Amino acid sequence: MAFLGACTGSSTAGACTVESINRCIGDEVMLSQLHPNLYRLKCPLPGLPLQYLNSYIVVSENRSLMIDTGINHPECLDAVTGALAALSVDLAVTDFLITHLHVDHFGLLSELMTDTSRIFTGAKDIRQMQQFLVD
Repeated sequence: MAFLGACTGSSTAGACTVESINRCIGDEVMLSQLHPNLYRLKCPLPGLPLQYLNSYIVVSENRSLMIDTGINHPECLDAVTGALAALSVDLAVTDFLITHLHVDHFGLLSELMTDTSRIFTGAKDIRQMQQFLVD
């Protein structure tokens, strides 16, 4: 899948925009622009003590980068795919930086990565992550 589709939430405009992202993917999720081409996504963590994870998305013409993906849960996946759609992020040219191997930081990686994705993480986490992605 190259581009994620338009948001299917309650936005009356049809496609998500940064301004309408909360209506598209739920009140608990917020996409905010921190700097040109740098966005923070407050990704929901249902069933966990923390209410959300801060995931960051760097959008570029050549390649984009997502820092931490959130947990592998439908609510989190909807939030992430809605945010990526709002930002017109092409997963075929998106790389991932995983800060550490907690399930809330890399749980959606296998759902989002493509054959062309590059994955970055700390040296100590590489072996464990390779095992996770192969299994």
